[in-house]
Amino acid sequence: MFHLLYDTAPQERHDQVLQEFLSHPDPAALSFYSYLNEALATAVGTIVDNRVLGEAASRTRGRNINYAHPTSRAWRRAAPVVSERWAERLPLLEDIADTYLHQGRLALGDVAASPRFLLAHEPCRVTGN
Repeated sequence: MFHLLYDTAPQERHDQVLQEFLSHPDPAALSFYSYLNEALATAVGTIVDNRVLGEAASRTRGRNINYAHPTSRAWRRAAPVVSERWAERLPLLEDIADTYLHQGRLALGDVAASPRFLLAHEPCRVTGN
C-alpha cells in the first residue's frame, strides 16, 4: 500500500525530494535515494508489525515472513523517523535526506561506502534542469 501512495505523489513532490538528494554532499546520497521508496515502505511495515504483534514477536517471526532484502536492516532504521514525523504531523518526504542518510549509514556501516552500494542508484531525471 505504501508503494502505491509513494508512486502516486505528484511529480513535483518527487522532483523536490530528488533535488534534496542531488544537492546533498554525501557521496552515497543518490544510492540511498534509489532505496527511499523501499526504505519507507519497510519502515511502515515495521511500524505496523510492531503495533499489531508487539516488538518482541515482530523480531522473532523469522526471515521467511519478515522482509529479507540485503539492506533491510538499514530500512528498518527509518521506522523511528516515520513514527516521529507522523506524531508531529510533519510531511514524510520533506527535508528527509539528512535524517535518512544518517540512519542508513549507521545501519549499513562500511557497506554504504562500497562500490557496489555507491553504484546502486539508477539514472534519474530531474524535470526543469
